[in-house]
Amino acid sequence: MLNDKIVRVRMVKNYSTAHNHLAIGQVLEETPTYIRMNCRIFHFANRSGRLVGESEIGVRILPWLRIEVIAELPSATDWKKEAVFDRKNNFVLLDDNQTLIARASQGRQHAQITN
Repeated sequence: MLNDKIVRVRMVKNYSTAHNHLAIGQVLEETPTYIRMNCRIFHFANRSGRLVGESEIGVRILPWLRIEVIAELPSATDWKKEAVFDRKNNFVLLDDNQTLIARASQGRQHAQITN
């Protein structure tokens, strides 16, 4: 059902102060226990929404038990593009549609794009 789709996946947090993890990429395989994706993962600080890390693109296996929500993105989404904070402090891809990765959270302060 999700094979070959471009998706954004939010992972379950183990505890309230854990970082938020979002994966964005293409589903390669879906099984009853996991999805396998070619993706990148963004790590955000818990309350501030501050980006604390971004992984290299690679194949990852995400167990269904660790997935909180999946959002299907348009097939034209260029998920490999650079991601930045826009003028509203939303975290977006610099693709043709400025695809949303994460909405601004209260208190988030970042350098923003200027174009």
